[in-house]
Amino acid sequence: MLLSLYRPPIRLAPVRPLSGFTLIELMVTIAIFGIIMFAAAPSLSSFLSRSELTAEANRFMGALVFARTEAVKRNTNVVLCPSKDQTSCNSSNWADGWITFQDTDGSGTLAADSSEEVIKYADAASSVNIYPDSEFAAAIRYKADGNITNNPGKVVICSEQAPAAVNAREVGIASGGRTSITATQKSDC
Repeated sequence: MLLSLYRPPIRLAPVRPLSGFTLIELMVTIAIFGIIMFAAAPSLSSFLSRSELTAEANRFMGALVFARTEAVKRNTNVVLCPSKDQTSCNSSNWADGWITFQDTDGSGTLAADSSEEVIKYADAASSVNIYPDSEFAAAIRYKADGNITNNPGKVVICSEQAPAAVNAREVGIASGGRTSITATQKSDC
């Protein structure tokens, strides 16, 4: 028997290049990310404050639409008024919150004997100021046909954190009860 001294060559697996990041590449990427975030932070803050202002204006307008709808649906007067405790019209500041109640006796105030139902309430507004026309300072009253008993006017909702050029939203209320929102500026927010 012959022994062969020949051995076939050993084949090694092909060498793949290493993948991943070097420490320097990682540090450069983090530095670029930091610069971009530093530049974007002020505009993000401005965006968030404008969004919060818009949300509060929409919430207030939603309360007006709800009160008008309830007046028509229930075929009776419905009042929206500022309230600190969500049980009575005991505030002069709309930013404290508000209640919507069925005004069955037409007095414009919530009866102390609980004969008039509080339909809905809203908590205090977050970081905005609310300035109604003098006509709407105490309450906004809707008749059974959806019209308001107050004269037409507006409620201005503003934020000190929002950019000065668009730091307010004006909620207009027409005599027919219809509402609208307009972006505006208020210097003394």
